[in-house]
Amino acid sequence: MFTSRPRRPATTGPALVIGAGSVGCGVVAATLEADDHPYALVTRTHEAARRLSRSPVRVDHVSPTQRSTVLHPSLVLAVDDVRLSRLVGAAPVVFVAVGSGQARTLAPDLARALAGRRTPARVLVCDDRPGAAGVLRALVGEHTTGPVAAHRFAGVVVEPIAHRPGPDPDRVVVESPGGLRVDRAALRGDVPAVRGLHAVDDFTAHLTRKKFVFDAGHASAAYVGGLAGHATLPEALTDPAVEALVLEVLREGRAGVAALFGDDLAGADVELDRTLDRYRRPALADPVTRVGRDPRRQLSRGDRICGPALAALASGTVPAGLAVTAAAALTWGTGLDPSLQAPLRRTGVRGVLSQLTGLAPRHPFLALSERAHAVLTTGGSPLDALDAARSVAVEVRR
Repeated sequence: MFTSRPRRPATTGPALVIGAGSVGCGVVAATLEADDHPYALVTRTHEAARRLSRSPVRVDHVSPTQRSTVLHPSLVLAVDDVRLSRLVGAAPVVFVAVGSGQARTLAPDLARALAGRRTPARVLVCDDRPGAAGVLRALVGEHTTGPVAAHRFAGVVVEPIAHRPGPDPDRVVVESPGGLRVDRAALRGDVPAVRGLHAVDDFTAHLTRKKFVFDAGHASAAYVGGLAGHATLPEALTDPAVEALVLEVLREGRAGVAALFGDDLAGADVELDRTLDRYRRPALADPVTRVGRDPRRQLSRGDRICGPALAALASGTVPAGLAVTAAAALTWGTGLDPSLQAPLRRTGVRGVLSQLTGLAPRHPFLALSERAHAVLTTGGSPLDALDAARSVAVEVRR
């Protein structure tokens, strides 16, 4: 069982963390733990709740110094537990940290729990998809007869890398606690007092920066590194060709962010070097298969490959590195999603990317990706593919 520990006095009930995955436990719960903030943890199933009640989750932090935290929630329960309504009714804040496909499943239980609440709830949605908080609000609204408008659903950008390494389901490796950026406007300025939770005024800008720079480089290290035969990101980034390609992707993403939101948010070269250092931390040992999972989503128009590529093009920057990343996702990445293989044989790179992104088959980014794919599939290196994509850009300009 969990051992008790002193907590700060609670004037209301504990905070609620819905989702016991790597983000829910390793980032959100660890942040509350570090702040001595009482919280309850909500799992998907009763079996998971019983397991976590018997065996506490250990969170290993790898920066700035290596240390471990054992989570001590005041209660662990399943999402369909009858006690959820009471907890939601008294919670000062409700964090939702579930996978993107689980929001619809969660919505009926969350709607029932919110229906009994007498004051507006603050529901913080830890999901990097644009508009994720609004999507959850709408789904909850489909399952309640009461007003949803009073409740404040706000997006949260989760900055630390967190994952569950190896077979132990009760261990999470994470960079550090904190690093949660919440949409101040969606909360109408009513931001929970939690250390590590930072309110930002332009939430869309911060979300875009993470997706177009950090996430783009992360995906590139996974797809290009996996194609080169590496198992983890730290291993991949010992390969000079992979490192150079990923750095090019970071620069392209930054150019797109600068065009959209200005140079201050885009950051300087030294920040790109720090981002590379985050990917290569040996203690994280982030598998390329984990980072590269779901290539369909990662190749979609608003996500981390096509999104920054379009922004870079609009800024006058040729997204050749991002094109190589897309090509790698359609070579090595199809092993993670075999359903891409048949349409790739039928319609080629342009056809698949057009279907996934909604771009016209003759769009310049699809031409760059097609050329890069041809080089990679005939034994060329990532840097050969980069040069080939740049040559297409020269042809397009002519």
